[in-house]
Amino acid sequence: MQIEEIIVTARKRAESMQETPISITAFTGQTLEQRNFRSLSDITWMTPNLIFDTGVGNTGGSTNAQIFIRGIGQTDFLFSSDPGVGIYVDDVYFPRLVGSVLELLDFERVEVLRGPQGTLFGKNTIGGAINITSQRPGNEFGGYVEVKTGSRNRIDGRLSIDVPIVDNQLSMRLSAMTRHQDGYVKRILADDDLGNTNANAGRVMLQWTPADDLDIVFTLDGTRRRESASVDELAAVRDNNPEDLLLGLWNMLVAPSYGPGIAYDSRYLSAPRTSNGTGPNVSNLDSWGTSLIITKNFSAFSVKSISAYRDQKTEFGLDQDHSPLTYTETTNHNKDEYFSQELQFSGTNINDRLKWVVGAYYFHEKARDQFDVALASGLYKALSALPFPLLPLGPGITCPPPPGAPPLCAGGAGNPLNIAFDLDATFIDKIKINSYAAFGQATFALTDRLSITGGLRYTDEKKIFSTMLRRNGSGVITVPETTLNKSWNALTPRADVDFKVTQDVLAYASVSRGFKSGGFNGRAQSVAEIDSFDPEYVWSYEAGIKSEFLDHRLRLNGALYYNDYRNMQLTSLRDVGGLIATVTENAGKSRVQGFEIELSAIPVEGLSVSGGVGYTDAKFKRLAPTATVTLDSRFPKIPEWTISGAVQYDFAIGDLGMLSFGADISHRSSYYNDVANSKTSFESGVVLIGTRINYTSPDNRWMLSLFGTNLTDARYIINGLNSFGSFGTASADYGRPREWGVSLKARF
Repeated sequence: MQIEEIIVTARKRAESMQETPISITAFTGQTLEQRNFRSLSDITWMTPNLIFDTGVGNTGGSTNAQIFIRGIGQTDFLFSSDPGVGIYVDDVYFPRLVGSVLELLDFERVEVLRGPQGTLFGKNTIGGAINITSQRPGNEFGGYVEVKTGSRNRIDGRLSIDVPIVDNQLSMRLSAMTRHQDGYVKRILADDDLGNTNANAGRVMLQWTPADDLDIVFTLDGTRRRESASVDELAAVRDNNPEDLLLGLWNMLVAPSYGPGIAYDSRYLSAPRTSNGTGPNVSNLDSWGTSLIITKNFSAFSVKSISAYRDQKTEFGLDQDHSPLTYTETTNHNKDEYFSQELQFSGTNINDRLKWVVGAYYFHEKARDQFDVALASGLYKALSALPFPLLPLGPGITCPPPPGAPPLCAGGAGNPLNIAFDLDATFIDKIKINSYAAFGQATFALTDRLSITGGLRYTDEKKIFSTMLRRNGSGVITVPETTLNKSWNALTPRADVDFKVTQDVLAYASVSRGFKSGGFNGRAQSVAEIDSFDPEYVWSYEAGIKSEFLDHRLRLNGALYYNDYRNMQLTSLRDVGGLIATVTENAGKSRVQGFEIELSAIPVEGLSVSGGVGYTDAKFKRLAPTATVTLDSRFPKIPEWTISGAVQYDFAIGDLGMLSFGADISHRSSYYNDVANSKTSFESGVVLIGTRINYTSPDNRWMLSLFGTNLTDARYIINGLNSFGSFGTASADYGRPREWGVSLKARF
């Protein structure tokens, strides 16, 4: 009757989580199954100081993520900027937020590593990393099949099979899954829904061990999703506001073409979990990848080669005005492919007192994003149809202009000023990235109880970025294709000391540096906006304890941290050649501090209890005068508190098998979903409650489960977009409602 030991690879070697001086939350495959998680993003509700939300800025992409650890992450999915939390699957880096809401396809373990992991994991792990390990093939034939049904016509299926090919040498594991469920936001006029699920994924893994000292693993996987857009609801419309020049013009010149008395205004606000939208409603993903991992053991050291290639195509679009009118609609077409090669040398020397790893890494990526927008659609055509210039572009201007006056009036055929109102546009951004790194880390046991660790990584990165903008109404290219080249390099060291207070209590302290890559201002609306920004950096200081008591029936882990966050990439307003441009630049410094506490216990036989508390306090310390935030602004996606707890009781029912009753609860305190701290996407705090009942047959071959999530049907915001300043609208994405399900699993 002991808490299960979890083996992790957070330091590029297999070791107990309790002996690893890093703040880690780890989920075994069994835990992922017991909690009825739908996708990778669901781990957010049981992980202190992790925010893993879907939807990203109301774009419609259901597989697009926003991931933050300890207040550090990234809110935009553009290829021209990078995430702040890295995702790794079987040692392969997944570099983009687009497509990072991964299916839980036969994972052995998911590790959430908090704090910068730049020394061993590399760039863009400034907040932390999510390290995923897939289930390896077994040497005996067997597997499982699972079917699941539930609310809103849910039908899921999972299958995993181990197939030995050559005894104790060559084996294969086949894994497949399918998920289907209706959406939970009804589009009334279009008679369809938002937020449905239609996903299929599979993986083939071959493991060949031709000799005791050689291991070769080949993997091929793919995912296909054909879904409606992520959930989005109209939150507010500013009716008849004189500041909304664009909306007022559109309502005056274009809306009447839809019918008498038609205008875009608050009439299109709808009841919760409904929308009046009729425009784009799509979220498609085609992703596949392959990897080859070769490990060779020599007498004094081991060599590991990790080669990988991935290709991903996505299309996602959303009717952002949520009306039958074409006022604000967007569609993205993305393509991304990348190759990585890593070589590791590792060993254990000096009577097992020295453990070390050194290596080199190469990464190449090529990506393209086409962003099609229909904003105030038809306005350019309507202005051009006016008999002469009638629209003053500033106070005190007379239209039509008198003879000799500067042409400051829009309207009329052939008027070049009309182009400013041609917002049916196509943006095309392209990027190529080449990144090289060399790294090393060593741990030396000074005594049986005291160890020190030091590591360093050097990264050199070059990016080539191009962008263009075409106005589709007029056909004018207002931003001709423009290419920028930029190179950066960074050192990311790490040092820590750990001390075994007792055999089951480890205390540690560490300092580490992380960085997020520099980038470019994508989707530039003028040449003045095309510019680069430099990497941002953090120095992180952490002290923690990992402990077990009562003969391993009680586990208590905790960590305190302080982050000195510099060169922050923030949105700013810049005067370039007399034009006010919105750009990303290195305009800030802040500090982020807090703690995590996690507990697991088995107080009596059959009863297990677990829980976690995370606290984050983030504060801007210095900002450039052009920054669009203030020192009092709150960071986006950072609740001050994240709290979770779970309980499960297992007991035998005679010779009939086992019953398990479980429940979990999670809480996020209040937070904003955008940098502007918009009230329309402010979440005042949420509590989610789930429960489950499992029956397992006496031979452990059959398991029947009944479960429910969000039992109180809480309505909470996970994303938002405030366009009041430009289009007079605001919208919000909401989390999943109450759901139930029944599953049946058979092992063979």
